[in-house]
Amino acid sequence: ENTARLVDNYKNKFSKYFEKEYIDTDADGFESILNMLAYTLGMKDYKQFEDTALMFGGKSGLQIDMKTVEVEQKEYLDYRRIIQSTMSYKMAGVEDTLLAYSFYESLCDFIGDNISEIQNKIKAKDIILCGDMFSNSILLSKLKKKLNNTNILLPKEYPLDY
Repeated sequence: ENTARLVDNYKNKFSKYFEKEYIDTDADGFESILNMLAYTLGMKDYKQFEDTALMFGGKSGLQIDMKTVEVEQKEYLDYRRIIQSTMSYKMAGVEDTLLAYSFYESLCDFIGDNISEIQNKIKAKDIILCGDMFSNSILLSKLKKKLNNTNILLPKEYPLDY
């Protein structure tokens, strides 16, 4: 009920963002979430979204909802909650740079908390991070700080500067 009202209010306030059609690139994973966020904020694509996050000059962001949803006995990151949370902040007047930065910071918290929970269960000291999302300097640097007692291993195929 609240979501429908939020969407209607958002579309009214930011109608220019929706003048162009959303182009579904049939991307999987985080790219699809980032493309939806970019479109919702009036940006071209996930690359512009990431560039916008990197322009943020502060040290910490807002808490974007990062929750999972179970679908056919599998847990998935609920992109609807991410979009809804971001739209709510945008309606409140939060700048795009802070919103984009907050996505990566909140994702870091989500990943870090889940890694810590799993580590406590299996007593792991090392963790392997793979995927091009970890080439994002915000995500990787904050995750390294959050998991400072964990040996983080990264594939050598990704030249990273952190």
